[in-house]
Amino acid sequence: MGKRKADDTPVPHSGIKKHKKRPTGKVDRCSAISRNQFKTIDSLFEEVEAILRSPSISALPNPAIPLLKKIPDLFGKKTQRPRLDVKQGGRTGKVEEGDRIAMYSLFVTPRRLVPSRSFSYSSQWDSYASEDTEYAPPAPEPSVQGDLRIIKIIDCGEEAMYCQFNKRGTLLAVGLISGVIKVYMVSEGSCVHMLSDSESVDASLPVTSLRFYPQSSSSTGDLLLATYASGLVKFWHLSTQTCLQTISEDRQILTGTFNPSGTCFLTAGSSNDIHVYDTETKERINTCRPSQSLTIMNGHRSRIFTITFHPQIENCFISGSWDNTVQFWDVNSQHSLRKIFGPHICGDALKFHPTTNQLLTGSWRKHQSLQIWDPDSGEVIQEIPDDFRGHSRIYSCHWLDSEHILAAGSEAHMCRVIDRTTLMSTGCLLNLAGGVYSTDVTSVGPSGPLIAVTSRSNVYLLQRPNK
Repeated sequence: MGKRKADDTPVPHSGIKKHKKRPTGKVDRCSAISRNQFKTIDSLFEEVEAILRSPSISALPNPAIPLLKKIPDLFGKKTQRPRLDVKQGGRTGKVEEGDRIAMYSLFVTPRRLVPSRSFSYSSQWDSYASEDTEYAPPAPEPSVQGDLRIIKIIDCGEEAMYCQFNKRGTLLAVGLISGVIKVYMVSEGSCVHMLSDSESVDASLPVTSLRFYPQSSSSTGDLLLATYASGLVKFWHLSTQTCLQTISEDRQILTGTFNPSGTCFLTAGSSNDIHVYDTETKERINTCRPSQSLTIMNGHRSRIFTITFHPQIENCFISGSWDNTVQFWDVNSQHSLRKIFGPHICGDALKFHPTTNQLLTGSWRKHQSLQIWDPDSGEVIQEIPDDFRGHSRIYSCHWLDSEHILAAGSEAHMCRVIDRTTLMSTGCLLNLAGGVYSTDVTSVGPSGPLIAVTSRSNVYLLQRPNK
């Protein structure tokens, strides 16, 4: 007999034998995310990145926010969800808590939503545990291996975007995602200054770079240059916690720095221009930019994330960008003097060696992420391989000394010290809750040379053993 309808009337077979689907087995939640949702995420990022490259920066948030609102729940409940205010067409609009990770990631750097080690660990446990399981085992705690030890862990209370030691190594300034700057006493790990005003609070956008004035004396106190994703440039006097002067640019500012003598400072960001200012008058004295001809690449064609001055030549500096070039400039010229093709710079990852002038670059990509270059020939001298524990897309790197390099980033969520001779990691900070967006190094201080590493809301102060 065939199948029956509801009134028990026989229904003839169609003649085609139907097979039941075979069970596919259990798929954990991380696998399901990667198979079913990453295509959606990639398409959203392509749309948002197209908006980011739009020349109309002022209109940027309006078309991007609807796209960002599609993203937050794609990675489940484990994703942190802070809050952010953004400007929409002249008025302040509230973005839902789940949007903030996507918001600052896209508008400041291309930091995609990659599940951290702790998220993957708990997700994998959840997929195999029964519904009656009340508690899952905790994610691994951050730890160090090799020639590193943790001196202090400072909880900043919110996402730390940038950190910078002062010249004497006694203070550490940390720029936060809300636009607030906290200054900590290194020896005690206590917050001694909090820098914010009505402009930075109202904008509520991240601090993108910090630089202490190189010639500050103890009589005048420390002076701090801060740049913000809102387009603000501020000079802060630490001891009085006052803003001495504010410059506003019609773009997102992603980096700023002084020349070695402190007579001028530079800013760069979401446009192709690098502005040069006189430190004393705060007046713009030059703008370094590419020529209008698209057949000549004598400047950047995309966002600029870092600027570094030559250690011996006062007026010469280099810059790194999304456009896969490092450009060489003079502060008095309009166009770049020459370039190196290759590095994909997305953070403070472009450093001159203090004595040999060799160039260290960190790229936010899967391959060739850490390289050493001859700045004169533009050729790669050395490729630094990945650590065996996992690959890192580099946001920040430094020369520690002539034989050691510091590098950190996302994906593997770790910071490592690398021996240049053996190309092996001699020390690692592991199991961090999120990517490392900023690091800094001081060779002096109350407890000797120190390394500062930011990850989520924490700053880790590390020390290498004296040898």
